[in-house]
Amino acid sequence: MSRSYGMHSRLLSVTLSLVGVLTAPVSGQMAADYVESPRPLPLEEAYEPADFSWTLQTVRGKTVSLSDYVGKVLFINMWATWCAPCIAEMHTISALRDSLSDTDVEFLLISPEEPRQVRRFLRRFGHIRELPVLVERQRVPEAYGLEALPTSYIIDRNGQIVFKLRGTTNWDTAAARDLLRALSEEET
Repeated sequence: MSRSYGMHSRLLSVTLSLVGVLTAPVSGQMAADYVESPRPLPLEEAYEPADFSWTLQTVRGKTVSLSDYVGKVLFINMWATWCAPCIAEMHTISALRDSLSDTDVEFLLISPEEPRQVRRFLRRFGHIRELPVLVERQRVPEAYGLEALPTSYIIDRNGQIVFKLRGTTNWDTAAARDLLRALSEEET
């Protein structure tokens, strides 16, 4: 599938604008330092098909299939409760989601942990409760190439992974909003 010049420009803009850090086990203070002094990470342009056969569940146990989101623009963030860099970027994901409330972009934060553990974590961190948090019922499919946490993916309406970023970043940027808005406005 070929991409238009305009979309390539937006992806390049996001690449140059988003900054992040490599994931590493860190203390809460070190995570705060990451957000304050990030360094650039390369964009991994996958343009690979996403695997929608993935079965997930809510923290209350309701089964959800990623296939429920076919045809939608998706922002998926893979995270864990023990991952300080994951937690450090969540407020920026929340702000990005809030700024796109007039679009149909779907945000999914997915943890590989047990629902009970994630529920306990969410009770402690109220601001995260507003985000759509799911847990894996099946392991993440190989199509996503998950190697570290956090990792975020943007999937277009055609089911293509058009953006992948491994590491923590500030998602509350004009570049991220512009990319997601453009994908939301694109027809299949």
